[in-house]
Amino acid sequence: MKVAVLGAGSWGTTLALVLAANAHEITLWTYQDDQANLMRERHENPSFLPGVPIPDSIRIETDIEHAVFECSMIVCAVPAQYLRSTISPVAGFDCSSTAIVNVAKGIENGSLMTMSEVLLDVLKRAKSENIATLSGPSHAEEVSKKIPSAVVSASVSAETAKLVQSAFMTTFLRV
Repeated sequence: MKVAVLGAGSWGTTLALVLAANAHEITLWTYQDDQANLMRERHENPSFLPGVPIPDSIRIETDIEHAVFECSMIVCAVPAQYLRSTISPVAGFDCSSTAIVNVAKGIENGSLMTMSEVLLDVLKRAKSENIATLSGPSHAEEVSKKIPSAVVSASVSAETAKLVQSAFMTTFLRV
């Protein structure tokens, strides 16, 4: 499956690693050119996950439109207060058959919308049944080091929740 992970912090990078380990085609997006260049050069994310190798199979991208183009799944791994501004550049994309996974916790300041509501508000061609939230008592640093952890996939659609479960499930990450 072709997946874009938006946000190259510790959790976004870790989830990209998990998905890559499951043989998905991964693009990891960051808005920072310097961070992208450093990650490509060092094959790690020294700012957030020093010492954790990033395989060559993960493409690092700074152009969000290129990152999400023709993806089957988009993982939104940016802080809650930046979700709207992050996904706004792709608001016109046809996401009607794209699974969209939110991993941010919290609600949007001002609107008091949940992250799923923000996604539906911005991505006009997305469907509520294609949105899932992946959350749990886990730490990026532990998951990146393959320490056993568990998270939950939730959606209004059992099919979408199971798709997300299947995409992220590994021997060390139970979904």
